[in-house]
Order: sequence, then structure tokens, then C-alpha cells
Amino acid sequence: MRLPNLHGVVRRVAGLGLGSTRAYITTIDIPIPSMGPSIRHGLVLKWAKQVGDAVAADDVVAVFETDKVTVDLRAPQAGVIAKHLVETNVRVPIGSPLFRLTQGLPHSTTYEVRTAGLTVPVPHLGETVADATIVEWVKYEGDRVLADEVVLVLETDKVSVDVCAPVAGVVRRALANVNDVVHVGGPLFVLVPEVSTSDESDASA
Repeated sequence: MRLPNLHGVVRRVAGLGLGSTRAYITTIDIPIPSMGPSIRHGLVLKWAKQVGDAVAADDVVAVFETDKVTVDLRAPQAGVIAKHLVETNVRVPIGSPLFRLTQGLPHSTTYEVRTAGLTVPVPHLGETVADATIVEWVKYEGDRVLADEVVLVLETDKVSVDVCAPVAGVVRRALANVNDVVHVGGPLFVLVPEVSTSDESDASA
């Protein structure tokens, strides 16, 4: 059985070394919150934050409209917007995943993270699975990848798993080779996230 990229679950996706410290980050899909029993659908009027933007807790990420109210949807905690999961002006049910948030990247470290790169680890593969074998690199050093694009394929005695990029960027370095046995949580590759024009302006200011 082959498992594709796992959506809708919290995933440990990166460990970042900055100086003598090491911080682990995760991505999580943030749903559209309940707005009352009579409101079942709505649409995103506009995105206040774009993919790659850093957000603080309670920052407005999107403006959401229903037939009764217009609501600012906010980040539940600090992080970086990894992906929009809803298109603007498309009616969607309440409770649908709205955006993907990479946690653990506050404003003060976002630029340094993009300069140093994210170290993407072997994901959780099940309660009884401790390691896996790399069977294929789909992307190579220097290749640009999109968020959720497959970078490599792992195989265990139970499943094959596509390991995907948590955010768009460039693969800087592979940290293991085909046929290497890697342990859950161990480093797989270094990814340098894309920098938007607004981020470059902020960094140079």
C-alpha cells in the first residue's frame, strides 16, 4: 500500500538549527471556525496574508463572508502561511480546511530560516514503524519544489510513503542516499523556502 502526502493531520515537518539552538516546527491545517448553527457555508473574500508571510497569534489571515456576517479569520498562533487551502469567491462548508500554518517560525526568525533552510525529517510512519528505506529521490539538489510536491519516496515493510515539501522552495542538500535506512525524526533534506517580494523588502528595510 502506498500512502500519498498526508493532509488534515499535524505533521512534524522540519528541524531548524540556528546557532547553538535547535527548534522543531510542525504544520497544521487551520479550519474555518463555527459561526453559529444556522451558518453552514461561506466564501473567502480576500486573503490578508499570502503564502510565505509570517503571522503572529491573532493576525487576520482572511476575510470570510456568509449570507449573514463578514468575519476576519485569524491565526490561532504564530507561524508562517504554508498554503491557502480555499480559493477566493468559492463557496465552501464551515469546518473546511482554510490554510496551512507552519508553526514555530515567529517574525524575528523568518528571514534567518529562509537563509539557513529547513531540515525536513523522516515523518511519523505509524506506531510500530521506527525506520524506513529511501527508494527514490524525485527531486534533486538545486530543484525548485512547490508546497506538497513529492521530494522522495520512503519504503517500510508495511507501506511506501511520499515525503513532500512543507512549503515551496529549493532543495539545497540531500542528507541521505537511495537505499539508506533512515530513522523516524532523522534528517532527510534541507529546503530553502521561497522569499516573496514583500519579504525581501522587509528584510532589507
